Amino acid sequence: MGNEKNLRILFVQPTLMRLSGTPVQSKKRLIMTMVTAYLAGLTPESDHVTVIDDKVQKIPFDGDFDLVAITTTTGSAQRAYEISKKFRERKIPVVMGGFHATLHPADTLVHADSVVVGEAEHVWQPLLDDLRAGKMKSIYKGDQPCDMKSLPRPRYELLDLSRYRIHMMPIQATRGCNYHCDFCEVPVVYDGAYRMRPIENIVEEIATQKRIMGINQFQFIDDQLTGKHTFARELFKALKPLGIKWSCLWTLNTNHDEELLDLAIDAGCIHVNIGMESINQENLNAIHKKQNHVKDYIDLLKAMERRGLFYSLNLMFGLDHDTKDVFPATLEFLEKVRAPLAFFSIVSPREGTPLRERLNLENRVVDPTADQYSSGHVCMFIPKNMTKEDVETGIDWVQRSFYSPRSIMKRLIFPKSPYTFHRDGLPSNLFFNYVSRKGIDTVEYY
Repeated sequence: MGNEKNLRILFVQPTLMRLSGTPVQSKKRLIMTMVTAYLAGLTPESDHVTVIDDKVQKIPFDGDFDLVAITTTTGSAQRAYEISKKFRERKIPVVMGGFHATLHPADTLVHADSVVVGEAEHVWQPLLDDLRAGKMKSIYKGDQPCDMKSLPRPRYELLDLSRYRIHMMPIQATRGCNYHCDFCEVPVVYDGAYRMRPIENIVEEIATQKRIMGINQFQFIDDQLTGKHTFARELFKALKPLGIKWSCLWTLNTNHDEELLDLAIDAGCIHVNIGMESINQENLNAIHKKQNHVKDYIDLLKAMERRGLFYSLNLMFGLDHDTKDVFPATLEFLEKVRAPLAFFSIVSPREGTPLRERLNLENRVVDPTADQYSSGHVCMFIPKNMTKEDVETGIDWVQRSFYSPRSIMKRLIFPKSPYTFHRDGLPSNLFFNYVSRKGIDTVEYY
């Protein structure tokens, strides 16, 4: 290829693959995705780009492309490999990147012509230049963290917005996490670093996206938006004049800082997702979730309820100090605090994490490649104090019970909750009641 050639690039976000070998697909998904639109923003405007969300769109396998770029999480790796194979059979080069490719470049390279290890910002343009010159390398490694001052604008105008039920544009203010939970890849991929964008750049991106997209709602996709409270305070003050509504993830100990809570609400925060993980302190200590203290749970959640700030909780089961009693105990706790929304999962021992390393040493991993699928409510390792079947039966029971009419009434209606008529309150609970009765993991709809 000559250096002057304009490239035709297909960006694909693969969906999860079930253990049965079928991809998780639907007509719509709840929230917008960022990665493909962000990569499109990294690409020269002179190149022609197409972005596809595999969960809700058909992949144009017969399309005429110079390059197919696939982002890979561990849970979507098998689907990514399947997609790549079809394009490579047509002699179309495929590059893969993302968390899975970064943690397992050699394995990923078996299924791709090139692999991006680490952050793409420093290597994407050299890769495209090499492709034009016909000499694309097998590995491109972002040896240095990218400059958080110069992140491109994700091109959400390329997405088919009709495929998303909630139009909240993803945006990032930080990268990494200042905690080191054993089950999480984030501190591994980012080498324990926590980096922040200049606040003026965030404000500028929001203003530009509002003008281009006509959307006034955003979701901060940061793994931990409040990792530095001084930064978060200044960010929230800067967001207030913009008049936007937004959601985010932060750790429960953030709520000790009630001034920060008030600033977030004043700035337009409408939903916070929180990794509670377990109601057992021994479990939290064992997975190094040092920021969570069970004795503080009720007070910290009530701090949000008093302010009417909606929250959802993530809980995982199968940890080493779980017994069969954990399921009714968790439901009892969630109903006691009248939690408005919760997501339940079985611990996934992902390759590359400290948790996986420990379970490997203890010979407790049932299927070494199971983390590359969406296991849903299937336990893929040997629990310590239960059988695999106990965990699977228990999580199905707690999800169905939490989203049962009885529990919904108790948590949201009698007496009336400040969250009842929130968009994610009663409507989402009724939707997940339907999902749970079908035996489907609620996460599949995100």
